[in-house]
Amino acid sequence: MAGQRRRDRVASQIQRELGYLLLNEVKDPRVKFCSVTHVEVSPDLSYANVKVSILGDDQQKSDGLDGLESANGFIRREISHRLGLRTAPELRFKLDQSVEQLMYIDQLLKENQG
Repeated sequence: MAGQRRRDRVASQIQRELGYLLLNEVKDPRVKFCSVTHVEVSPDLSYANVKVSILGDDQQKSDGLDGLESANGFIRREISHRLGLRTAPELRFKLDQSVEQLMYIDQLLKENQG
């Protein structure tokens, strides 16, 4: 149980730091419209699945993921330093489609009401 709490705490800290880094430190313009929606850390803290929402069309989403992968080393180093971790988890960026799905459902509901 204590291990789960630590993983949740580390995941939350990684999400907060990633948000700050993407907004203020990463200079790649491809990550401008990326926001971190969820972070899940492995039990041994060796990797973290990071779900990101990227505004734009399919090309912009692909470019955003490429930009995140390009900045991965810098981001890992900064997270390790900021959180005081001996080794930063490997970051695996994945596109989070839930925001678009919610917008699509909302659009369908509005069409059916009107």
